[in-house]
Amino acid sequence: EVIDPLGAQPKRLDFSSFNPLADPDFCYYDNGLLKSVKLGDLHSHEFFRLLSLCHTVMSEEKKEGELMYKAQSPDEGALVTAARNFGFVFRSRTPGTVTVTELGRPVTYTLLAILDFNNIRKRMSVIGIHIHAYALTQARTHLDIQ
Repeated sequence: EVIDPLGAQPKRLDFSSFNPLADPDFCYYDNGLLKSVKLGDLHSHEFFRLLSLCHTVMSEEKKEGELMYKAQSPDEGALVTAARNFGFVFRSRTPGTVTVTELGRPVTYTLLAILDFNNIRKRMSVIGIHIHAYALTQARTHLDIQ
């Protein structure tokens, strides 16, 4: 829990007005990060996009908008849930794709490889591509050079 040096009670953020797919049990108190996501900060978006993609969590949709996550570790589940509340909602996985709803827009990424966590690397990695995003990045880079 956040301790306010002035003695005021910390106010829990309400994500439901920003994101209808938010987990109602998620507790977060600092408005700064949510504000940067709402303002379109590219680094914040990339951070939460990567949290929503790089994991081994499985999702189950009981009914529209009611997602249940099954994670191998509590850490992994917490990171995917955080991304979900900030607008980058992991929806589903197939052997070759990951589907995420990014700020209300469904996006499917093609998985090229998954490098599982191991004790030597101390991390897991996902190598994937989103063709439309790649094309836009290349077009922007080309325009910046000219």
